[in-house]
Amino acid sequence: MFYGLRKAGTYTNIYGIYATSNRIVGVKPNALPYVLIPLSTLAILLPFAELVSLTHFPLLFLGALVLIVLVTRSILKRWGRKEPRSVADLDVRKHFEILRRDISRIEMKKAGLGSGHLRIVPVAGDAVNFPTGSKFGTYDQLKGLMVEFCSISPQIEFSEGV
Repeated sequence: MFYGLRKAGTYTNIYGIYATSNRIVGVKPNALPYVLIPLSTLAILLPFAELVSLTHFPLLFLGALVLIVLVTRSILKRWGRKEPRSVADLDVRKHFEILRRDISRIEMKKAGLGSGHLRIVPVAGDAVNFPTGSKFGTYDQLKGLMVEFCSISPQIEFSEGV
């Protein structure tokens, strides 16, 4: 499994890539933190909004936001990340899937001055692009996952630097 990609055309910055022996699956991250933080902040601020003057409201907002972020982080640690741990979990959370028999080749380019990418080229249809960032070590992890996936029989063409 690899995290740190963004599927082209989506607004989420993190995207999970899972590779089984027969397919590659893309998974969106859990949306709970993105929903919990703004709603909790509003729930705390609204009751106190009339009690605080407008000059102190930004300070109250900032304090509430910091408190909510800390509480949310501890809740998420306690609950766990809820990442797929089985093929059944993966099937429930999948956003993108392509079977091995439908893949013509896989191309990767390391992020340099521009952005890098993981491109999955199907036998028929348009290629699927996943822009990659330049976070240290992530490219090598993703490359290792894709090389291992491509080396399983029947082998898939893998190219780097395209």
